[in-house]
Amino acid sequence: MSKSQANWSADGSYIPDINPHTKAKHQVIETYLENLIYTLYGKGRYGETTFTFVDGFCGGGMYYDRNNKTECEGSPIRIIEAIRAGYKKSKRQYDLNVKFIFIDNNREHLACLKNYSMPKAGWMRGSASHLA
Repeated sequence: MSKSQANWSADGSYIPDINPHTKAKHQVIETYLENLIYTLYGKGRYGETTFTFVDGFCGGGMYYDRNNKTECEGSPIRIIEAIRAGYKKSKRQYDLNVKFIFIDNNREHLACLKNYSMPKAGWMRGSASHLA
């Protein structure tokens, strides 16, 4: 493993610093997914109602931003929030069925996501299924 790869501790006691390119990537993903949901679910007579989103290198879900001296959310949480924003933006009254799959080859990263980052962001297990 190279030194440039980010690492998270299972309990969230260590989270990596966020790089500027990662911040930019997160913004692109958020904007794209929010608009995707708004377009496919929110427009037309019958919008799409079932989606599955996979984050194949999800990491631990949180980063430390040295510029702001705060923690900031990683891609798994940002994906959920972007879908929620697109759902709200559409103002549709029917259910949106969404499945999120978060994958990482490091069990510590997944443990950090599950036990530290998701609860910190207000997303407990199963709560992401209801986006309203």
